[in-house]
Amino acid sequence: MFTCNPHHIPISVPGSLLTIGAAIQPQHRYTPPGVVHPAQPGLFVRHISHGAANNEVVRLLAMVDGEAVEAAAEASAAGVVMTVPGRGSLRLVCGLDGRIGMTLSGIGLRLERSTARPFDHVTVRDAQSVVINAPSCNGSWLLRCQHGSLNCDAPWQRVRSARFALDILPDASGHGIADLVSWRHCDNEPPHIDPDTLATDSTAAFSAWQAPFPATHPQWQPAVELAAWLLWSNQVGPTGALKRRVTYQSQYKMTNFWTWDCCFNALGLAPIHPDRAWEEFVGAFDHQADNGGLPCSFNDGQAHWNHAKPPIHGWTLSHLRALGVADRSRCQAILDPLARWTDWWLSHLGWSDSGIPVYTHGNDSGWDNASCFDVPPPFVAPDLPAFLALQLREQAAIARELGDPRAADWEQQASALVEALLRHCWQDNRFVARSLDGTICPGDSLLCCLPMVLGEHLPAPQRQAIIDRLSRENDFLTPHGLATEALASPYRAPDGYWRGSIWAPPVILLCDGLRRAGATELARRIAARFCNTCTRSGFSENFDPETAAPLRDPTYTWTASSMLALLQLFPGLNPDEA
Repeated sequence: MFTCNPHHIPISVPGSLLTIGAAIQPQHRYTPPGVVHPAQPGLFVRHISHGAANNEVVRLLAMVDGEAVEAAAEASAAGVVMTVPGRGSLRLVCGLDGRIGMTLSGIGLRLERSTARPFDHVTVRDAQSVVINAPSCNGSWLLRCQHGSLNCDAPWQRVRSARFALDILPDASGHGIADLVSWRHCDNEPPHIDPDTLATDSTAAFSAWQAPFPATHPQWQPAVELAAWLLWSNQVGPTGALKRRVTYQSQYKMTNFWTWDCCFNALGLAPIHPDRAWEEFVGAFDHQADNGGLPCSFNDGQAHWNHAKPPIHGWTLSHLRALGVADRSRCQAILDPLARWTDWWLSHLGWSDSGIPVYTHGNDSGWDNASCFDVPPPFVAPDLPAFLALQLREQAAIARELGDPRAADWEQQASALVEALLRHCWQDNRFVARSLDGTICPGDSLLCCLPMVLGEHLPAPQRQAIIDRLSRENDFLTPHGLATEALASPYRAPDGYWRGSIWAPPVILLCDGLRRAGATELARRIAARFCNTCTRSGFSENFDPETAAPLRDPTYTWTASSMLALLQLFPGLNPDEA
């Protein structure tokens, strides 16, 4: 049975926006100079609604002899068990629709907030129930004690509770049962929760989800089990602006659905849960604008339109077709939305005389702060025409199968983009990014190797130049994967985000391109190194290129999915190939 430390891995169930885990710690935040984020120890109930960063509803503590104490904690699909040795234990189990069931055995449970935010408050309904109303967390909850007693300490301060401590204590036999349910003031009171039933149902659901995940090398099998957990527990919706069940990047910090992140999750799930993979992929198009554009991201509250994300959807769809996920009817349904997305890039952002659409910010590329974006935007970057060329070729392939006459035009557009890429971005035996006036952008970013994603469609001289560069040890290639900024570059920074850290997306994009270009041994070597890193350091947002230390958000689903996709792309891959 899968178990984990809830201080490191958030605990939830599919469809729920409530999670149990640690508060976001300072080392996992972006912290501008001079800003200090205090550490918050302990376990919390968190509400990951609307992408809120400050989403800690209550802190969880054990109660022993009238004192609140930290307790050892272990988690599984059956919930979080907090134990005080020699005294007792308690269990919290997540359920759908913002529910948590609680059982006490020998010890009590405190739910506390040491300081309240404006308008957050506790209202006592009766001796056995209170309402926690937390606008700052985008929700309110009804806390009910079914067996045992409930004590409330919540001093009032004008428009809020200055703080609160809600103690659920066992009865004389040492047992207690309580529940926390999402509840608006206009709602009828829901029925009580049976925590044991929740635990049984959750365990069975996760077992069924985990069963088809692949067996791999024994050294990597624990990572596959963790990947199964993350891709199960991070599913949310449908609710609010989430029109279907989708997978968030994390239930820790990155609590949104990004419209390119979903492509990697779809690839990882494709051979395991194909219907879920398809929902991930088409979810990107749920908020497509009339002119074809896609939002950067969205959550249950809203879509974010400040930036775009790169058009890797055609590349993804080609894999989903090859794996049998995208059958004829699905391809027919997605072809026009995909074509409108391509057209949006070509028309709406066709600002350059080069024939290549532009990025208006590094965020549009997904490589937010890469060194090549140190000059003022807009930028002509070499990855974008490569992605669009693949997307147009995929549209053409589907169109031919469906008898759609647009196939020839799309093939012609794809060829024109590759020609523009070579004409405008190839210089001195390497690809470069340029500002709109033609100036070469600074730095030595791995982004400029991404035309390799074209694989067999990239001409031999350019293909070989990238293969040679990626083969060179301690350049981009490190013992742990691919650095996003060359190790010798003065633009590389410790914990530099896209300025050196190892990320999953370029690993799988480049490994696939290398494989299709015939450089299979190099692709397998890079893939094995990345899988070793994930096994050693978990599925973090990114990793230190020299030590493999985990960086930023520690539980990232696209990292997990990318490892699964690499295992599918390279059958028999093993740690010794690194």
